[in-house]
Amino acid sequence: MSNDESKQAQRHPVIIRKILLQLQKAGLVETAAGVGGSRLTKDANAITLLDVYRAINESGEAQNVFAFHPQPNKKCPIGKNIHRILDPVLESAFGAMEAELGKTTLASLFVQLPK
Repeated sequence: MSNDESKQAQRHPVIIRKILLQLQKAGLVETAAGVGGSRLTKDANAITLLDVYRAINESGEAQNVFAFHPQPNKKCPIGKNIHRILDPVLESAFGAMEAELGKTTLASLFVQLPK
């Protein structure tokens, strides 16, 4: 991806480079030094959005989407029960999101781009 392309994405080139490095570390892309650009290392039919999601969220930050009240007040009737009640629902939602991302390949998205 050239500097012009990162400007088209309206993101700072440092952010684009960080994402590309994460994708490269996961084995999804390879990047040539300089202005050589980047390319997929696998066929687009073999890469799912779940692969991309996991590569970019390798530190587990994604799980923190539902993180709240790490130390709720044990005297509060809501606080002392919030994790017992909500955690199973949120884990199920997270699992459903991952399942859906796992069904979507890059190729299935590319065909939707205007020609």
